[in-house]
Amino acid sequence: MSDDLTRNEILSAGPDDGDWSDVISRASRARRRYQVRAAVLVTALVVVGAASAYALTHHGQPWCKEKPGEAWKKTLASHVVELSRHVSVAPIAIAGDGHSFYAEIYSKSYSGIVKIDAITSHYVKIQRDTYWAMGSADERWFVWADQVNGYGATRAIWSWDSRTGRLRRIMAPRRSIDGEWPSASNPVVRGDYATWSQGATDYVSDVHVVDLSNGRDRVIYSGSASEPFFLSGSVVAWVENVSAPKSKNPDFVLRAANALTGRRVTLPRGLRDLPSFGATTLVTDGGAFVYSPEWLSLWWSPSLATPARRVFPIRRQGRQLENSLQLAGHYVSFQTQTGGTDYLVDASNGGYVKMEWPIELLNTKVMVFGGPSPSKAAHSIHDVSFVPLKSIPAIRSCPEPVTATG
Repeated sequence: MSDDLTRNEILSAGPDDGDWSDVISRASRARRRYQVRAAVLVTALVVVGAASAYALTHHGQPWCKEKPGEAWKKTLASHVVELSRHVSVAPIAIAGDGHSFYAEIYSKSYSGIVKIDAITSHYVKIQRDTYWAMGSADERWFVWADQVNGYGATRAIWSWDSRTGRLRRIMAPRRSIDGEWPSASNPVVRGDYATWSQGATDYVSDVHVVDLSNGRDRVIYSGSASEPFFLSGSVVAWVENVSAPKSKNPDFVLRAANALTGRRVTLPRGLRDLPSFGATTLVTDGGAFVYSPEWLSLWWSPSLATPARRVFPIRRQGRQLENSLQLAGHYVSFQTQTGGTDYLVDASNGGYVKMEWPIELLNTKVMVFGGPSPSKAAHSIHDVSFVPLKSIPAIRSCPEPVTATG
């Protein structure tokens, strides 16, 4: 169901410690989790990992590491989705009901997109799929991009109504004269609306908002806009490049508009006057938010109404991360590109855990982990653990300061 991994992807997924086990599996996961960009978008890579000689601080105090320990092992083992032990399961998005998730499964009888009940392992078939799927889900809706190669070239965007089972194509672009598919960002859903940005012409992209109840698509903004996301059910925000085309010193600002009318709205207090917005990844769960300006630090706030504080300063550039920053309240997860190491941080107290299982998905109710694979195949069978946040072992602050890469 996918193109073969390139040599560069396989090499970039290899660790820097000499351990090349499961490289193919992690290369495939790294490609899947890569946040796609429209052709005119500015790449927003987050550099939040530092070389082991550089300590992280929290409120001026050193951050500290807590080992996963037996509590973590028992938690992950006790929440394994039984289906993942028999077929290859690649999680895409967590459903809003708290007990199911969307995924691509690969088996002899069926390969495609499904909704899986994590408790019973029963699943609903949604669509057979021969391309890459990147998507988002809410209480009712699941929206995903049907991509050509996993890097943004998109042949369609679909919505699925979990109440009625209706499948609808909400974006069907035409290929260009030279045969290329248009580039689009990952669609994001909130309430009854979905949004994404889509390349229109050179240096111009359109911000789309679709009313999922009727499939109506409208463009609420055209410009150099990237990766729109919801601040609430009716407010869409995006990062915009306001500098001249091909500028060597691009200037970025955060914009927001009413999702229904396209009229500009004032940003919440916490998002005004951010220290920097050059090459920034910003993630919000509708309450808390986290972002990384200029690749050099991580800022977090428990509320959109409260300015963020720096919780992860970097002394100098170190390990670069994928765009895999995820957030659920005070939990922040990210992954290093070199070696594919996942970290889970409690931004409220400064403790963090270097995870042995990759953190695939995270929302305000659930965390989904992908276990180690015994095979190097791209679609290998490995455990997927679906863990409610209330079952996550507490990450306590530690008395001894250590580094995030130790």
